[in-house]
Amino acid sequence: MEVARERHKVERGLGIGDVGSLDGMRSNAQAAATCAALAAANGRFWTVHAVSVLATVASATGLAVHSWYLAGKLAL
Repeated sequence: MEVARERHKVERGLGIGDVGSLDGMRSNAQAAATCAALAAANGRFWTVHAVSVLATVASATGLAVHSWYLAGKLAL
């Protein structure tokens, strides 16, 4: 969460924090080409985001496998 706050703070400092989703990503990418602080914040953000996505996928997979295991235990 701290990484997202830091990134948002840098974006707002550059005046691109209030832009919508796709336009915001485009503005962010353009600004990151010239602002080292934003580029660094983006790198940290996407690293943390990737770990979060992997954890979510692992959790969902574990839930599916466990549900399948429990369903196999039912004698219907």
